[in-house]
Amino acid sequence: MSEKNFTTISPGFDKSVKIDFTGETVTSNAGVMMLAELENRLGVIGDVASRLSDPRNPDFTAHSMRGLLSQRLFCIAAGYEDGDDADDLRHDPAMRSATGRKKEGEVLASQPGISRLERNLLLVGGNLDVVKASNLDVAIMYYKMKGAKHIWLDIDSYESPVHGGQEGSAYNGYYASGCYHPLVLHDGFGFKLKVELRPGNEYTSAGAAAFLEPVFRRLKAEGFKIHLTADSGFAGPDIFELCESYRVIYHIRLKSNGVLQREAGHLLTRPPGRPPQGAARPIRGLPLQGRNLGPPAPRRRESDAQPRRAVRRNLFPRHQQPRAEQRSVQALRQAPRPRRAAQRRGQKHDVLNPPQLP
Repeated sequence: MSEKNFTTISPGFDKSVKIDFTGETVTSNAGVMMLAELENRLGVIGDVASRLSDPRNPDFTAHSMRGLLSQRLFCIAAGYEDGDDADDLRHDPAMRSATGRKKEGEVLASQPGISRLERNLLLVGGNLDVVKASNLDVAIMYYKMKGAKHIWLDIDSYESPVHGGQEGSAYNGYYASGCYHPLVLHDGFGFKLKVELRPGNEYTSAGAAAFLEPVFRRLKAEGFKIHLTADSGFAGPDIFELCESYRVIYHIRLKSNGVLQREAGHLLTRPPGRPPQGAARPIRGLPLQGRNLGPPAPRRRESDAQPRRAVRRNLFPRHQQPRAEQRSVQALRQAPRPRRAAQRRGQKHDVLNPPQLP
């Protein structure tokens, strides 16, 4: 992609000589035009910008909030994540066209303008909350386009190592490094719905309930059925209570303990005969007493006596360490579904003593 630039000059020693340059400004960032076309059809950036508050005086504003946001996002998408890159790209014809500044002489914001966007404008009022919710807005738009009814979510934490004394970083004993320990929420379509930066010494599930609650509320309001999976670090009463209050079908792994070791001991020995072709994962259902997780709701009659929670423990012979998952009652009612999925992957599930559900 290029932009024509015609210039004619005459040398001072001989005005009869005319030098005419028919040159072109060439860009290697033509891919952002496709992003601009997508934005023109979906209007995602425009919708986010319309909900951001702008404290600047319009009479002294050269770059609109939408223009700044479009420039920053398009630059990141093109591989220019540093704010310093704005000085080199402000004259780029593709970037200018994608952000709507097509007239001759119009340029994009410089590095100080991008810095003011990130360190000032986006921190005013509730602007940061609007930006945080924008990923979920795009995902919901995609779910509706696909006609999805069930949304699978996975919450996890991970190590974000640092190499200095950055504010908020701390030593994490599990990762044995100085790092941040952010929370991240993915869905089954590959979207990263939400991320929250935390100090490196925060426990896995610290703040997870407050992190999930706005997402559950929004998805429920849109009419989606929610499924949540998580590792054993998130197996806490606050997460279970939150899932049940929003009727979320959850599959949360439990940490190994003495009772599990005792109940699973006979499943850890190798069965007689020829070993199977695929992995054998025997499953046994065990009841879970809810008294240590909070009192159950009062019953009005004996017919209401149903398990407040049910647990399904997946016992894996790998490393001779049984593993467990706590699942909601709704998830256990759907137990045959993961069994069929495992068979499609060439694995064998031997269901032992499945729990009796109403």
